[in-house]
Amino acid sequence: MTKVVKKGDYFLFEMGINDEKAYSEGQFKIYMRQIVEAVKAKGATVVLVTPQGRAISWTTDGVNLVHYAEDDFYRHATIALSQEQNVGLVDLNVLSSAYFTSIGPAETELLYKTGDWLHFNRKGATVLAKLVVQDLQRQGMDGFDYLISF
Repeated sequence: MTKVVKKGDYFLFEMGINDEKAYSEGQFKIYMRQIVEAVKAKGATVVLVTPQGRAISWTTDGVNLVHYAEDDFYRHATIALSQEQNVGLVDLNVLSSAYFTSIGPAETELLYKTGDWLHFNRKGATVLAKLVVQDLQRQGMDGFDYLISF
């Protein structure tokens, strides 16, 4: 992966949605840290991205149905690593949950592959990519000014 990274590149890195089953949180941070350090050594700009929730990550706030996955998928470890390594962060977990809440469960399900609560179809992947780009723009990162509005 780091063989193609070069100085001046952006390296957006998301990991975690399947990793809770495979690694402890400590192992997860070690693996992520190794990749972040290798990419930084190449001169690229690293931006960590927290994982979005699954299509079934719904709860209630006491009145309304809300999409929520903030305590899942090593999100907190990713945030801590971004601070430790002084690299960018897009909290896609929170951004996607806010978006999914705004459109509701039925519309959210249409963004995923049929019968799959984890993997997005083309429309869903496009929506998530736009959320990421919007946040990079909000943070003032160069090179992300081509966003097509929703």
